Amino acid sequence: MKEESNKKTKKHKGRTRTYQEIAEQLIGSITINIANVSLNQEEAIEKIYKLIKKARFIITTGKGRSGYIAQFFANRLGHIEGLGKVWFVDDSTAPGAYESDLVIMISGSGETKSQKENAKTAKKDGAKLIVITSYPESAIGKLADIVIVISGRDIGESESVLPLGTKFELTVLVILEALNGYIIEKDEISEKVIKDRHRNLE
Repeated sequence: MKEESNKKTKKHKGRTRTYQEIAEQLIGSITINIANVSLNQEEAIEKIYKLIKKARFIITTGKGRSGYIAQFFANRLGHIEGLGKVWFVDDSTAPGAYESDLVIMISGSGETKSQKENAKTAKKDGAKLIVITSYPESAIGKLADIVIVISGRDIGESESVLPLGTKFELTVLVILEALNGYIIEKDEISEKVIKDRHRNLE
């Protein structure tokens, strides 16, 4: 039965899908997700912008593929003039997160053990916590000051072209890149300023 089920995920109307068909499905799914965030959470995005602007330190965090995206966003924010210092949580030079600081956490399930501990510590020590998840009622979601809900880690969801949370992660990547662009545009930061903040040592 399992073998038959696996075969079905690789076929489309009795044939293997083309690369273009798979790419179109992937892009379509992500586009729908982004539209939902844009329509339903514009106010939350504006609050996040304000928290990012006023934070002393910003620490991004996530595990697995979500961790790569959190690291990507830390890198992006680090190139924007006028923000507090930014770290990815696994950077050995990252400071603690306390009052006046901001933690941005990505967790599709909202139940990742290490992330739950990070969220509890951040809140206990006074940091603001933004959580991006598919489950706002999860343990981590309930601790957040602001939750951005992005589907894609839904239990039982069947999208063979976007397995194991791929839709969630790719949508988060685009949403955070758009947020980065929003900060740059709202603060009228030039490309030259951003370029000047890139590292010059390898």
